[in-house]
Amino acid sequence: MQNIIIILFVLIPVLLLMYYVNQRDTVEKEPILLIIIMMILGMASVYFSKQIWNFILSKLPEIEEELTNRNWYARILTSYGEIAFVEEMIKYLLLNIIIYRNRNYDYMYDGIVYSVAISLGFALVEGLEYGMGNDVAISLFRSILTIPMHMSYGVIMGYYLSKSKNSYENRLMYYRYTALLFPIVLHGTSDYLLSTVDNPIIYIVYALFVYIIALKRINELSRLDKRI
Repeated sequence: MQNIIIILFVLIPVLLLMYYVNQRDTVEKEPILLIIIMMILGMASVYFSKQIWNFILSKLPEIEEELTNRNWYARILTSYGEIAFVEEMIKYLLLNIIIYRNRNYDYMYDGIVYSVAISLGFALVEGLEYGMGNDVAISLFRSILTIPMHMSYGVIMGYYLSKSKNSYENRLMYYRYTALLFPIVLHGTSDYLLSTVDNPIIYIVYALFVYIIALKRINELSRLDKRI
């Protein structure tokens, strides 16, 4: 029974957030099948990220040695390197390889839809892994805070990716880099706070800050959506 509750705690917010983001696409809805494919790829990216990080450690054993120390440097390396950089880089590559030049990516808001689909697919698998390994309370905490955080990283990545498709040549690379850099910084800071801060209020305030940024990006592109 506990496992069923944990699955629902993770699955329901993922579906509700995906539904919310998709509903804000008011000009032209994206193909449901393509959204599902991107969510499945997001789920698979959990496995990819682990394999890539293990490969990095096999080539750079000194990093693994540092991680065993569990000092402040190791926590930064884990938060911004293993977690944020690797995970967001995989999502970013999937978007660029599969979606960026896809004919269905023809409006500004579309970038948010596809990027959020990948992020929520990732959050679904990660949330189930953490939930099954812990208890209902942990699963509920992640549902309330970390699943929307993953959605927010996706919103920001998709927002700047769409900006790059709609910008002049001299601004294109700026937005392409920003689409990767901002989610890495926000994601890394989130995980660093989770691993170092004892007072949960600090993390909650940070999470609200990230949510506000993401909601503003959703509102902007939903309201001012245009063909790319």
